[in-house]
Amino acid sequence: MFKYYIKIAVRNLLRYKTYALINFLGLACGMACTILILLWVQDELSYDRFHKDKDDIYRIGLYFPGNSFRIAQSRPAFAHALKNAFSEIVDAVRYKQRSRLLLKYDNLCFYEDGGAFADPSFFNVFTFPFLKGDPNTALSEIDNVVITEKLASKYFKNKDPMNKLLFVDGNPMKITGVIKDVPEQSHLQFTFISSIQLLARLGENLHSWGNCNLYTYIKFSDNISKDEIINKSTQYLRTKTAEQWGRNPKDVDEMVFFQSLKDIHNNSDIRSQDDFKIGDIQYVHIFTIIAIFILVIACINYINLSTARATIRKKEVGVKKVIGSNKYQLFKQFLSESLIFSFEAYILAIILVELFLPAFNNFVGKHLSISYLHWKFIFGSLTIVFFTGILAGAYPAFYLSSFQPIQLFRDTTQRGLSTTAFRKILIVVQFLISIALIISTMVVYDQLNYIRNKKLGFDKDNVIYLRFRGNIGKNLESFRNELKKNINILGVTAKNSLPIESADRTTSVQWPGKKPDQEVFVEATAVDWDYIETMNLSLIDGRNFSREFSSDLKGSFILNEEAVKQISLESPIGKQFSLWQQQGTIIGVVRNVHFSSLRHSIEPQVLYLVQDLNSQEMKDYGAILIKIKRGELNNSISYIKDTWNKINPNFPFEFRFLDTAVENQYQIEKNMGIIFNYFTLLSIFIACLGLFGLVSFTTEQRSKEIGIRKVLGASVPGILVMLTKNFTQWVLLANIFAWPIAYYAMNKWLQNFAYRIDLTIWPFLSAGLAALIVALITVSWQAIRAATSNPVESLRYE
Repeated sequence: MFKYYIKIAVRNLLRYKTYALINFLGLACGMACTILILLWVQDELSYDRFHKDKDDIYRIGLYFPGNSFRIAQSRPAFAHALKNAFSEIVDAVRYKQRSRLLLKYDNLCFYEDGGAFADPSFFNVFTFPFLKGDPNTALSEIDNVVITEKLASKYFKNKDPMNKLLFVDGNPMKITGVIKDVPEQSHLQFTFISSIQLLARLGENLHSWGNCNLYTYIKFSDNISKDEIINKSTQYLRTKTAEQWGRNPKDVDEMVFFQSLKDIHNNSDIRSQDDFKIGDIQYVHIFTIIAIFILVIACINYINLSTARATIRKKEVGVKKVIGSNKYQLFKQFLSESLIFSFEAYILAIILVELFLPAFNNFVGKHLSISYLHWKFIFGSLTIVFFTGILAGAYPAFYLSSFQPIQLFRDTTQRGLSTTAFRKILIVVQFLISIALIISTMVVYDQLNYIRNKKLGFDKDNVIYLRFRGNIGKNLESFRNELKKNINILGVTAKNSLPIESADRTTSVQWPGKKPDQEVFVEATAVDWDYIETMNLSLIDGRNFSREFSSDLKGSFILNEEAVKQISLESPIGKQFSLWQQQGTIIGVVRNVHFSSLRHSIEPQVLYLVQDLNSQEMKDYGAILIKIKRGELNNSISYIKDTWNKINPNFPFEFRFLDTAVENQYQIEKNMGIIFNYFTLLSIFIACLGLFGLVSFTTEQRSKEIGIRKVLGASVPGILVMLTKNFTQWVLLANIFAWPIAYYAMNKWLQNFAYRIDLTIWPFLSAGLAALIVALITVSWQAIRAATSNPVESLRYE
């Protein structure tokens, strides 16, 4: 019987080639889009699932109710204190990442991204398979380093790297382990990792309850109440922080939250995650819905064309029922045809996926691939084929199998009207989805354009930055003076981190009139004398740091507007202020600046002068910012490079552009915009493909009516209006439903940004007009052909 169903399906495909091709292309394109999107979704949801104890590993973050935001980092001393305080915690690991460290072995010397520091038990908590070495002891010594397989191949070729010395920023480190390359689906991305105790040797306080500058991961034992641990650890943190700063624990406005390892990647609303490539669960939901919608649009094409052509197959149904076929057998036949058709379209869809996957990977920044023999792919393929086949074929199968033989000889106008109404509804749904996607695409574009053009409050154009390397810190003044001899270099300054990166955040601030329970979380930023001038920040009150005032070096602070607002200090200039128990005076107030992403509101910021440009903090995270005259980049960079090589010859010159770093903060939104653009166009194409087929069939069925009208004197424009009027009404009706849906979705998406565009009527009008024009173009081609045809051709058999 199945062989018979295949034979009938093939015959129908060959007999009605145009409609079969339209259905075939529509379903194949819909499936291909769905597969590509679901590959991306599956990849986003697979982060950190490869760890053996993934269900028991959590990251500790801090929540500050008074400031209404959460950060991913915590106090350095918190990890071991929690482990000692709670038996339910099996292990606790601190982690810190570094980038662009200089690695050297023999004559090979490269800057490398992905350097990291962690506690010795790191490999007991996380599952990163070892190729060489012992995970229990690999980080037991302060000068130990574990490298990845790729790094080992790069520096040691075919040699055994174990126990060899690898110089990391000039520090000799013994290689005690080689691990497999870290999977892309890991939020922890590193190429080499050393003991966190090395940071202590370099001057970092790992026992501090002050700054929040380390990531802390804990591993729980099974079957425990995590809520109870959260409450206890919050009280413990408040007690320790209060002891550190001499305060009452009740006045500490901090709470602990535990974030499951599996949820870390898709939580972009948590701050201080500059070291990680973070996704957004909201986009996962959005694109899953888009994938389903595109497949639904393709299925609607099949349903519309199948039911429209039902009259052609009435005789087939009537004859089969007369000779004994029942409704169930016919339903099974037509549904089988749909499933066979769906499977054939799926084969073409896979070919399309293979063709377009490299381009798709390029603009989403991933390396997606398909494992055809993997059970997940096989199960997913069967699900898509059956879902598409049943969704597309269920109604046509039910409709066709319901014909009665006597209906072949009776007036079936009423039944035809009800089916036509159903087809209208489906076309409205198709264009509703397409219009909603067009609106969403336009809103995303407008928001990205707003981000791109918004005045951030500082000058990011024509600014390059260099990282502190070697002896550049102690020679910065010489480097600066030499650069300023070039008239094309407008400014040189230094900061303890890149402006867009998270600097030290702390609540250890005091000011006159501060209430005991008042806690303000500020970003403490160390800068040099020329920072405000070079970055073109606006000083709205007081004065800038000045070499003429020796007191500025240890006792002066400049606050931004948000800091002044949150501490509620009127006339702040000249008022006393304390940062980390360092007393000083507020000498200036700068206008608020958007250094971080526009997704977040501006944070309180305190600027103070860096006291030691050669400190370990500056070596680890410091940046030199150089402003260059517009149009003189190439020559100026060559001059900067020559100057660097004279002063710092042992470290290769490397620079990057600040405006590029700023734009990279919005990579998620850029990818989203690209995906929206392409799949919106494809959804419109699939919808118009179905509309084209339906119009072709409608004009074919009404050819005699059109011929009679022309004989009776109807004009070509009149016939065009008659044929296009209904389709125009359906598109207009789709707008009525699409607009509120798109408004709700985009308004919710824009809430992710603290600074965003206002939703105006123009994207909605533009999307509606665009859909109408595309629909009219699609309909008009067939309508003009029918209206200008010779009526003799359609009436000669009458």
